[in-house]
Amino acid sequence: MSFLNLKKSVTKRTGFYLSFALTIILGIALTFLLLFIESKIMNNKKTGLEELSTTMAASISFAMSEGSSDVSPYVEKVSKQENLVEVRILASNYIYEDNESKMDEQEKLVNKIGEPVYISEEFNDINVFRSVIPIKADETCIECHDGNVDDVMATMSIRYSMEETYSNIGTQRIIGI
Repeated sequence: MSFLNLKKSVTKRTGFYLSFALTIILGIALTFLLLFIESKIMNNKKTGLEELSTTMAASISFAMSEGSSDVSPYVEKVSKQENLVEVRILASNYIYEDNESKMDEQEKLVNKIGEPVYISEEFNDINVFRSVIPIKADETCIECHDGNVDDVMATMSIRYSMEETYSNIGTQRIIGI
């Protein structure tokens, strides 16, 4: 009789350890899956904002080359898109003297290096993803403005709210648990 009790306790212990190990493995797998999905979502948002910024810069450059000097109606219309917190286009000193003094640190950096910057930050108590890109001169620009081809004529800054995205990620985490 003691042999049967010993056998049951070994089986129970083995079952317990196996269940515990499987629970840990599934928990780790779920964690990695959630992190992977979160990474994909964030990369998709970044890619979308990069594409929007590039398209806007090309549109503004085209409008300017066609003689339009006021881009404010375009900025106003684009600003109405969902989750866009702020859209700024600031001309460099090639366009308006001492205009670069209106730029913040990131805009001044992009104006100086001539390369885009993409960052996550907090703006007006809202988590945002920010795209700051240069609008560079082409041959048509220097017909009317000082400067050379590829000089930064303006800096465009777009802030996209990440609040909805973070909320969705949080919901996914809760559902995953």
